[in-house]
Amino acid sequence: MFTEANMCLRVDVQTAVHTLPGDQRDSVLLVLVHGLTVREAAAVLGTSRNSLHRSLELGVRRLRHRLRLYS
Repeated sequence: MFTEANMCLRVDVQTAVHTLPGDQRDSVLLVLVHGLTVREAAAVLGTSRNSLHRSLELGVRRLRHRLRLYS
């Protein structure tokens, strides 16, 4: 069941994800939402695992900062 607070959190998470730079957004979505491994996501995006991992780390850091009110 969705409460008003849950809906607000959902909208805030979606907004935060979509404001990330493209490489960070793609990394977060592929790994954390779609469940791909770092290796799989890197192959999909045509980048190295190190680059993907770095983008993922930065994206998660930015999301934590933007969503800190919920922690």
